Amino acid sequence: MIRNLNLLHQLLLYILSVNGGCFNEKYEMIQGCTCHTSCESCGYNEDPVKEFDCILCADGSDVKPVYKDWTGYCGDIKGCYDEDYVNLPYCTCHSSCESCRYKNSQINEFDCISCSDGSDVNPVYKDGSGHCGNLKGCYNDEYMKVSNCTCHSSCEACGYTSDNPIEEFNCISCADGSSVNSVNKDGTGHCSGSLKGCYNEDYVKLSNCTCHSSCEACGYNDYPAKEFDCLSCADGSNANPVHKDGTGHCGNLKGCYNTDHVTLANCTCHSSCEACGYYDYPIGKNDCISCADGSTVNPKYKDGTGSC
Repeated sequence: MIRNLNLLHQLLLYILSVNGGCFNEKYEMIQGCTCHTSCESCGYNEDPVKEFDCILCADGSDVKPVYKDWTGYCGDIKGCYDEDYVNLPYCTCHSSCESCRYKNSQINEFDCISCSDGSDVNPVYKDGSGHCGNLKGCYNDEYMKVSNCTCHSSCEACGYTSDNPIEEFNCISCADGSSVNSVNKDGTGHCSGSLKGCYNEDYVKLSNCTCHSSCEACGYNDYPAKEFDCLSCADGSNANPVHKDGTGHCGNLKGCYNTDHVTLANCTCHSSCEACGYYDYPIGKNDCISCADGSTVNPKYKDGTGSC
């Protein structure tokens, strides 16, 4: 975790690991203050004595952050906490949660801070709380279970867009145990092998549309029939993404391609390239999309082209 923090925070962590103690929002030590017993050092407010104010852990483990300043808790916590992380004695978490947040006058399986089985929480809220383990069934946009609803056959659980999240792009988890291919901001998406045919930008299946022969499924525009519109590949392999939406090609490209991924006539790639792009005359040795000898391209540019 520490490797991922910025340089200033790494320096602060080093200093605090030596000194310990309480620190305010200006990173000044607070005299006469004692951190919670689980914290080696704590902050960054005027009275950082709660178990959620840890900067470093007394047992040497990593802090589990809950605030934007990377402070959080150490070890295992149990029970219910309000939105200020104050323990609530007359509250019981959902059985899947070891600890939970009390929101909107209710407790459900999406309020977990930590999991009773020791696994990691799957976050759905900005504060990092979410659900544990395997969900089943339909959930609406308030994370409440929907009755009289059956998910698409590829989904183990589905949501969160409406009261009837039954499309193949509404999967929260997959029936076959694989990971969801997320396409929506809430993390929902489709499961591998579930898509066939053409889909527009709203993830609605298009009639009167046939994908390129290399694609099993294609999108996301009003007529995604090009070889660079693949979502999944007819041969079972993964698409090589070239667009921000994750669509791309399924290999076996040959020749030159421009910035619009259209084949260029009167253009010959460098001898090391099987295919090259993506501009109007991509004949250099660093313009390879794929290699003539079957090896992997060494990317030089953001679009994935490079040398062989």
